[in-house]
Amino acid sequence: MSPKGVHAKTAAALAALTLSFTGVVLTPGVTATESGQDFTSQAVANGGDGKFPVYRIPSIVQLNNGDLVVSYDGRPSLRDAPNPNSILQRRSTDGGRTWGEQTVIHAGIPGAQKQGYSDPSYVYDAEKNILFNFHVYSKDAGFFQSVDSDDDAARNVMSAEVSTSTDNGKTWTHRLITNVVKPKGITGTFATSGNGIQIRHGKYAGRLVQQYIGTDSAHNGYAYSVYSDDHGATWHAGNRIGNSFNENKVIELSDSRLMLNSRNWGDGVGRLVAISDDGGVNWKNQYLDTALVDPEVNAGITRMNPQATSGKAAKELLFTNANNSPYNWQIDVDRKGQWINRITGNVRYSCDNGATWPVSRVYHYGPHAYSSVTALKDGTFAVAYETKTDKEIRVGTFGREWLKPFCANFAPASVSLGAGESTSVSVTIRNDDDVALPAGSMRLTGLPENVSSELVATPALKPGESATVNVKVTATKDIVADTYNVDATLEAGQYTLRGSVELKLTTPELIALTVAGERSDYTRDIMAKPYQAGEKLPFHWSIVNNTSNTLHIDGAKGPKGTEIESCSGDIAPGTTMWCSTSGYVVSEQEAKQGYLDATLTLTYTQGDSQVTYPVTRFDQNLGKRRMLPAAPTPQPTEQPTQSPTPAPTASPTATPTAAPTAVPTTAPSPTAAPTASAVPSASPMPSASPMPTGRAALKPSPLPSSKGSGKVAFAGNSGASHHGSLAVTGVAGGLVLVAGGLVAAGGALRSGKLRDYLHRR
Repeated sequence: MSPKGVHAKTAAALAALTLSFTGVVLTPGVTATESGQDFTSQAVANGGDGKFPVYRIPSIVQLNNGDLVVSYDGRPSLRDAPNPNSILQRRSTDGGRTWGEQTVIHAGIPGAQKQGYSDPSYVYDAEKNILFNFHVYSKDAGFFQSVDSDDDAARNVMSAEVSTSTDNGKTWTHRLITNVVKPKGITGTFATSGNGIQIRHGKYAGRLVQQYIGTDSAHNGYAYSVYSDDHGATWHAGNRIGNSFNENKVIELSDSRLMLNSRNWGDGVGRLVAISDDGGVNWKNQYLDTALVDPEVNAGITRMNPQATSGKAAKELLFTNANNSPYNWQIDVDRKGQWINRITGNVRYSCDNGATWPVSRVYHYGPHAYSSVTALKDGTFAVAYETKTDKEIRVGTFGREWLKPFCANFAPASVSLGAGESTSVSVTIRNDDDVALPAGSMRLTGLPENVSSELVATPALKPGESATVNVKVTATKDIVADTYNVDATLEAGQYTLRGSVELKLTTPELIALTVAGERSDYTRDIMAKPYQAGEKLPFHWSIVNNTSNTLHIDGAKGPKGTEIESCSGDIAPGTTMWCSTSGYVVSEQEAKQGYLDATLTLTYTQGDSQVTYPVTRFDQNLGKRRMLPAAPTPQPTEQPTQSPTPAPTASPTATPTAAPTAVPTTAPSPTAAPTASAVPSASPMPSASPMPTGRAALKPSPLPSSKGSGKVAFAGNSGASHHGSLAVTGVAGGLVLVAGGLVAAGGALRSGKLRDYLHRR
């Protein structure tokens, strides 16, 4: 998210034209191939170019004259609002092959009375050729600091601005609409970056729709639409939905309903989805689409054929995001050696209005955050995305030939698996396309640690035919009990298809608590300024109660007995306690090895029993450089088991199940596909240290009972998100988030609240 700055401007100044288009300086890019047969991309903004050290938050759209424009933040530092950020733009007149110079839509102003503009989102009125750029206007308050007021003159109010251009984005006027888009009771709000839409068909044709997120004093997350039926002369706010929504996008479906697709601010892995029957005024039918695996990041969504009114063409959608679980952490070379989970740019395809997503293809390996995607007039597509972790904006183009879409339906499937056991899951696939699906092979992918899958053969399927295959899956005794959404990945000729499988792992032990920890000074560049022996290291911890009973924490000690401040009180079932210390002193050995083995010892009361947990490691980087792993070598080809016979049955209507995770485009069939976190490399790279899993599986071992409090030792793996805030989900679904002490230590929070929103980038 990106809350923004203060307007100490007069109404006349706000209405003034801002010239933002000057002489064209063309930047050559990678030449696109005919008909979009390949994915090609080029950088349009590079941090440290002498203009801005940081570029973030892309938005892209094509205009009636064919121009392709991309907008983004230019930032003097990494910070979101309030920060004197600027809204920038570049233009291509040849479909993204070359780009004109960088221009300014609205410039931030540094200083004591700073003003900032962030998080652009284009809405294009194709009927009147009017281009809108929605963004944040900030002063002294950001999203969480803003108060319940729409007074744009108040420096503790984060405001909303829309800039308007009637000459294809060459000049702009600016207008504040905070009093329209900020309902009573909402403390912070902003237009979610990327793209809004103009409804093309049905009763509300011509309506302009831009999505917003709002929060209240309880830090709930609401999604709602802001819309105009008079080409932007006036704007209206629709009714809000939910309390776990974050940055969200909107798309028009084939039947003229609108679908909202949102980053999830609550429990579970996936994207929140809702439907509107009245052009965005009201939203209903909320559900979590677990097929769209997401590390909690802003994403892009578009219709492939915006003009289509019926048939499969009208139902085809594209979705772009960082295709990775929030629990899969990697070391980021570009980001001071910190762990990140925003990796692997991926595009997904749906042929049924987003009910299923059977095709998934990687377009970028390595760090990848926000994205914005749009369909072009020549039948190809353009995606603008962040990479190099907040340093670079790239624009890529591709066509159907590269994507290789195929319409297939995977029936819902689930399997339970105990520690040390093997079983089979039945996966049924139906060919919903108008061409035959070749014979191939299937296995489960995206599996948690210590779980493996067998490769099995799949038969050729004519249109309308279906087949069921049984895939063997095996778990070792060292699994973490939880429910996971994994993929049934089918490789068949040129096609790679994916369906969702719910995998329930069980262990005989009760997992009572989830503990995670991370350093609090996340703004420190530990690669440039590693910790030295004798320095004090601030550290914070989260403790999630996964039991059905309230626990009382009597006190806690950190590494080597360091006192933990404010770590006492009750933890209700399913809630989280936060504790911190500022006094841990780094030892010579820790400084030399470059990481801290951080442990936490708690004293707690639970009836009369005393419980102990085995201690594992919180591996906290102190400045020793660690690298992303090199791209994995494809495994030897396996001989699939015997293929079943296809059954040409009339299958039921498609259900929202398919869940693609990225498979490198060159992976041969039926060889094992490299994982989604692979990073192409011409030469081997040093391996990363043990990766945080986001889950500290703590298995109790009863000790002889004693009255009063018992001492227990806890530890586990932790993952530091890329702004240093901690984003870990407990085994029982408990949320975890803290950013530099912004959440009071020792306070109990309701599960699912304050996800890693503060670091949202």
